[in-house]
Amino acid sequence: MQTSRLVVPAVVLVLAALLFTACDEDHRPGPVATPTTVATAAPTATATAAPTPTSTPSAAEQGCVESGGTVSSGLCCESAGDFPNTCAIGVCGCAPGSSHEVKLCECGEGQCFDGTACVAP
Repeated sequence: MQTSRLVVPAVVLVLAALLFTACDEDHRPGPVATPTTVATAAPTATATAAPTPTSTPSAAEQGCVESGGTVSSGLCCESAGDFPNTCAIGVCGCAPGSSHEVKLCECGEGQCFDGTACVAP
């Protein structure tokens, strides 16, 4: 943070010095070259938008949706991956400092996700 505070004023000072030197005709060493025009070619191809990548859902995500669940996200224990077995006790019961964000399957009232589908516990 301190470096950026020093760099900006230094850059401003350098640019100001260059601007004043370039505008002062009496102190220029030698003749000044006039700029020349350079022809540029027109682009030959039209730019196209990059294709949107399609994401293939995992088997667990497909199982969640196909069994009536909805995909969400939340904090679960560090050892849990995406779509953990929420029928097991404690998989998402760790302290926030020992947790990370994962994809979850919300199955609704009276059901849990066993890692492959929403089921009654």
